[in-house]
Amino acid sequence: MTKEDLQSVIMSMKAQTSASQACEVGACCDLKTGWMRHDHQSVFPIGVEQVVSLTALVSYVAHKTERSEFRVERELSNHFCVPNLKCLPVELYDKALRYIVEQVPANHA
Repeated sequence: MTKEDLQSVIMSMKAQTSASQACEVGACCDLKTGWMRHDHQSVFPIGVEQVVSLTALVSYVAHKTERSEFRVERELSNHFCVPNLKCLPVELYDKALRYIVEQVPANHA
């Protein structure tokens, strides 16, 4: 995947994702009680820009590991106990970035 491919993926995701699609409390996930019995400190989901960033990283990891994007995203969502990336609480965004970056395989010479 080239830099241009990744940029085109990011641009298409920005076009598809709007503020109206962002997770609303109680709409696409139940953050008041915690998804999958995991209690979150806040009920504020990440914003559109963060969703686009995570989705681009998911695409990159899927390409590098030769897995489907759905599988990589599902593993990320399951790890943080949320139904989908749009429902990831703000306080878990940095941890989610670290988690997904750790999935990138190291280059071996």
